[in-house]
Amino acid sequence: MTFREALAYGASVLSEIDGKTDARILLKHCAGNMTDVQFLLSMDGAAADDIFCEYDKLLRRRAAREPLQYIIGSVPFLSCEITADERALIPRPETEYMAEICVRELKNRAAAGDRRCMILDLCTGSGAIAAAIKKALPSAVVHACDISVGALSLAKRNAARNYCEIDFFHGDLFSAVRDNIYDVIITNPPYISSSELDGLQEEVKREPILALDGGEDGLDLIRRIAGEASTRLTNDGIIYVEIGFDQSDKAKELFGRHFRDVRIINDLAGIPRIVAARKPRS
Repeated sequence: MTFREALAYGASVLSEIDGKTDARILLKHCAGNMTDVQFLLSMDGAAADDIFCEYDKLLRRRAAREPLQYIIGSVPFLSCEITADERALIPRPETEYMAEICVRELKNRAAAGDRRCMILDLCTGSGAIAAAIKKALPSAVVHACDISVGALSLAKRNAARNYCEIDFFHGDLFSAVRDNIYDVIITNPPYISSSELDGLQEEVKREPILALDGGEDGLDLIRRIAGEASTRLTNDGIIYVEIGFDQSDKAKELFGRHFRDVRIINDLAGIPRIVAARKPRS
């Protein structure tokens, strides 16, 4: 079977999920992560039996609605490669964009001569945000915490994979990091309302419910973070929080009670996705 025929076969196996792109990604993965050019040049060449056998196994997993990222085993996130599995939420482009905004702000501070920053990645999950920030700003002190032991074990693995020195803490939100004070807090907390969980895509249902369920209105943890974060920031410190597409008004109100310069930042699709708020000077 040629690569072209294998690709057509994969698209047919994944036809119920419109899986042409996924079939291509899986075939390239099985063939040793070819570049796009190498893949195109190989289309009429024969796919070895062991490649096709592995490809067929992965296609069946994807057809059963297992997330592509879990099957591949990793996902790029800024300058990092992040291992992805069932222990944590799959890093998404919206979260990557929030991390990019944070890194840009911190680099501007560094250029202005600010001292070395203390940064907390709250609800770290896979550790993608913490690793990306540490890799971009090696002089920063980066802490990361999560209530899930499994997520923390994955986050530690991702820190090691990307050669990042990060301090990890286990516990519920800020109680995990004792009395530490930070210049920047960044977080992607659970923000889906409990009533919406059953209606999620089958792939999303494979991800940890602990990382998805934000309570009755999706704002349980965001409400707590808004009320507690100002006591964990330096004067003029800033917090970035990822929120749901329909939560911007309520989130802005919650953070406005404790912070100044509360902004809502749209993601790359133009959807309100990030709260950025600065702590008032004393």
